[in-house]
Amino acid sequence: MRSPTLLLTLACTLVACSGSDNGGPVDSGLPAERKGSELTEAEATQLCEARAEQLSAQLDTEDFKHQYCVFAGIAAAALGGGMVSTCETFYDMCMKMDFKPTDSGAACMLGFELSTCDATVTVLEDCFTEQNDATAAAFKAASCDDLGKEPMESTSGPACTKAQASCPGVG
Repeated sequence: MRSPTLLLTLACTLVACSGSDNGGPVDSGLPAERKGSELTEAEATQLCEARAEQLSAQLDTEDFKHQYCVFAGIAAAALGGGMVSTCETFYDMCMKMDFKPTDSGAACMLGFELSTCDATVTVLEDCFTEQNDATAAAFKAASCDDLGKEPMESTSGPACTKAQASCPGVG
């Protein structure tokens, strides 16, 4: 079984990462105008954890189960000829099973280098909020109908576009 963190990463990779305002903003409690490159390791962890907490507030166990079962159904369908009906059969069976998401226990990772990031904490938090909202929406919208569709190119919304201008690798 995949960890929720891995599924979140995969979902954001497969969908457009620009979102709507669904879960309240990421709020790390760090000084708003502080640049990413000025954050200590502990502050970077605090920012990362605030990002993870905001996303987990938008997704419950049923959302993780739904996403897991969609991925399992798509994988089964890919092995069995690529039929949506195969995916739907596996999805339905999976949804009837017990599901307990596991915590990988891995350290929180931002996914970009803070030492070269001149974006402020506020700009980073706005981008993370945008990404999280898109990821949560993708989790909830995924279905067997996605089978055979080309993965969407990752796009940035306005908050992440702003962050990317002064922070390489974010967004």
